[in-house]
Amino acid sequence: MIDLGPILSRLKEAANLSFDKDIAVLLGISAPDFSMRKKRGSLLPIIIEWAINNNVNLDWLIKGATPLKTAVNGDTHEDDEVVKEHIQIAKMFKNKVIAKEINWDLIKLEQVDQAALKELHEYIKFKLQMKKSEGLNPKGLAVGKKAANDSE
Repeated sequence: MIDLGPILSRLKEAANLSFDKDIAVLLGISAPDFSMRKKRGSLLPIIIEWAINNNVNLDWLIKGATPLKTAVNGDTHEDDEVVKEHIQIAKMFKNKVIAKEINWDLIKLEQVDQAALKELHEYIKFKLQMKKSEGLNPKGLAVGKKAANDSE
């Protein structure tokens, strides 16, 4: 069985995390599920899937070879602030199972039809604006600088 310790350490480095519970959130699984998968040695497939979706070099992640990031458009640096903000957002969901499913669906949609993903985003913004005009404005959701742009 592969020793997950070094792989999890590099995953924490790649995502700028400190704790296993944060890795669980990043991977879209519960902390107990993470612990169970860690004991069984069945975490590797979802770690690899995350790495591929986030352009993390699998050679580096699995074996420790350099570089950390796979070059995309000449950029090899992790945007740590976006990752931190995404983790904060993930923690805010009340129904984490549905939120995880929606995120995976969005990833799949982006892979097959980026225009449809943009269209969906515009529809969500429209629905939120309609709810706001009905006086149903969500409170306390300001996360990072993106939230300031959403209030326009």
